[in-house]
Amino acid sequence: MTITPNSCIQIKSTKISRTLTIPYQICFRLDAQLLEQISQLQAHQVKLALSGTNLANLRHYALLNLSPQQQSPFAQSCLSFATEYSESVNQESIGLFRSVINLEGKISQQIAQELALNPSLLREISQAHYWLVAEILAQLPLTSKAWYSWLLASGFAIATMIINILIWYLISGNYLPKLIICLSIFFLLTSVARTLFTRQLKSWIIYHLLQGIFAKSIMRRRLGLNFLSFLL
Repeated sequence: MTITPNSCIQIKSTKISRTLTIPYQICFRLDAQLLEQISQLQAHQVKLALSGTNLANLRHYALLNLSPQQQSPFAQSCLSFATEYSESVNQESIGLFRSVINLEGKISQQIAQELALNPSLLREISQAHYWLVAEILAQLPLTSKAWYSWLLASGFAIATMIINILIWYLISGNYLPKLIICLSIFFLLTSVARTLFTRQLKSWIIYHLLQGIFAKSIMRRRLGLNFLSFLL
């Protein structure tokens, strides 16, 4: 398998039950070859193409640690990025660089002593580390499914129109009372739809992404994130 900057991204997790693991750190496992690849990507201003699996796992990790609804004792209210480096394939990688970003955007750094004593490697590791962090942070926000939202809004508008037409012809009386009733029903249905199908459903999905049915496997995680993106 070809090693690429995308495949060097790993998420360290803690298993808290038979079916649930909690991610606690994003780890970059680098070597000389990967450092050179990243340097070339930076020189040509090429973006990092995250795989679907990586993106789903990274979004789940960010949601777990930064969501105001977090209830897990393992949640950290920050994002942790660590870089490990090995000089050869057979050598065990060691942690050299670590960044922690909190909710306010404050960044704290930790640098291993052996890396601080090697300015050339420090420059290469730090540049690769910051580039990977920046590329990940740029892709973490969910993309709104605008055409799905438009389709849902159109369906709601058609259903409301049909209901109002039926009420208009079924209720006897003057035009003004009918108009008031139809407008009242429209605003009532809009309010119910916004509260029930958007806010409540969004909260339900976030809860289950954190520790419910969507948190138990990568396929369910992707499904939950797609639902959440649909509601944005």
